[in-house]
Amino acid sequence: MRHIILVLLLFFSFHVHAQSTTWEKQFHFDYTNLARAAIETEDSGFFVPAYIADSTFGAYWLVKLNKYGNFVWRKIIDSTGGDVSSLIYNGNGNYYLVDIGSKYDSVKKMGSDNDKIIEFDKNGDILFEKTYNSLVDNYLPGTVYPLANGSYLLMGVLYSNHDPNRYINNSSCKLIFQKFNRNNSIVWSDTFGFANITGGSTILKTHDNKLIIGGAIIQNNTSTKSYAYLLELDSTGKQLAYFPYPYTIDSSEFVFNIIQLNDGNLMVQTSNWDEAPVYFTLADSNGNTFKRWTINKFPHGIGGFVPDGDSFYVYTDLSFLSGPLSLLKYDTALNQTWSKLYDDTAGYYNGAGRILRTYDGGMLLVATRSQQDTSTGIGVGISDIVIIKVDKNGNCANENFAGLNHSFLSNQISVYPNPARDNIYINTQNISTVLSMDIFDSRGTKVIALPQLCPATGKIDVSNLSKGLYMYRLYDDFGVYFEGKFIKE
Repeated sequence: MRHIILVLLLFFSFHVHAQSTTWEKQFHFDYTNLARAAIETEDSGFFVPAYIADSTFGAYWLVKLNKYGNFVWRKIIDSTGGDVSSLIYNGNGNYYLVDIGSKYDSVKKMGSDNDKIIEFDKNGDILFEKTYNSLVDNYLPGTVYPLANGSYLLMGVLYSNHDPNRYINNSSCKLIFQKFNRNNSIVWSDTFGFANITGGSTILKTHDNKLIIGGAIIQNNTSTKSYAYLLELDSTGKQLAYFPYPYTIDSSEFVFNIIQLNDGNLMVQTSNWDEAPVYFTLADSNGNTFKRWTINKFPHGIGGFVPDGDSFYVYTDLSFLSGPLSLLKYDTALNQTWSKLYDDTAGYYNGAGRILRTYDGGMLLVATRSQQDTSTGIGVGISDIVIIKVDKNGNCANENFAGLNHSFLSNQISVYPNPARDNIYINTQNISTVLSMDIFDSRGTKVIALPQLCPATGKIDVSNLSKGLYMYRLYDDFGVYFEGKFIKE
């Protein structure tokens, strides 16, 4: 009998650990909170790059969550703001992202792109960063892709002049690939130009270790008409094939995503500049088209799609103005086999950001949720970061969003004075939970750590801090209770 019980216990334990952990989390760090990317970390947690801003200051932060979606820490990864276009793990313990930003040149009286490649470790500490400016370097990175032994491929565009309106006026550009070793030194570099303007957006490594690149070309300087293409390279960057795609002269499309199915065929997602309609094309690895579908029910485009054997998942928001997030599963004939909806509360706008497969077979859905202006129907103002962890069937154990999480218990906690000179006071008398406190400088470096503050009014000595802006957070074992800022005079 004991042997039977032991076998049952072992089976039950294995069954529990084999299941995908699911949860829904909503984060509000400041007035504006935007997230469009994420990556799973070695400890089964997640990094979420997020743009967080109030009325005076905005920056890109790296937010760390554990495997259950609970907040661990956040650090500034780029104080100039921008938007993360690419995020990878290099296989050797570190991570890379490409941050797309912009700045205004007061001397040349014109705007310019200001992009960065940033390497950081598991603690969010920056190890390497390099900034590229379109007015100075004539080059901008857009996508980073991991290769073997910690090396990586950086894809961008190389311009012929400094024209800030290069996409539609007197300029041309080529696609450029650079391979870097783990020490961030260039191993090789090559350029590809298939028309006056050539751009790239996505990279796929195929089952036979080739690289498939998708993007678009513009044939002349005066037209915004774009034509999608696929480019095939070997592991050294040598061009193997180029496929103009699809074979129509009026497509006006850009390749946004490529996946490879179990049978080796490709599913290619293209859209026009307005993001709708969405086109899916089934092709072989040589670019030959089998079938093409036009999908009109995604008015705001999609947040991405990921393979599942010989089928795939599509992540999107079903309405541009308001409505739920949605996960849909399709077979290779583009028959929809099921769909799931997440959060359909009226009066809010849900914007699908990114989807990624997780190590346990589930998926992570990244989104931004904002209030809807009833007069215009457009998402404006205060916003939250939404992270949803689902299993392979799209199920989530806790689907309980309601409104926006912008109160953040502010009526139960007070921090004063602000500005502060020698001390700040934390009043937590209305909170029964024992909280800890961290204080960070404007770069996200922790300067004060106070474990287990008693539920009462506490005095914190800040006299040794330099003048400037500081952020603080109060938290317990389950996550962050309250966050805010103060100025040290």
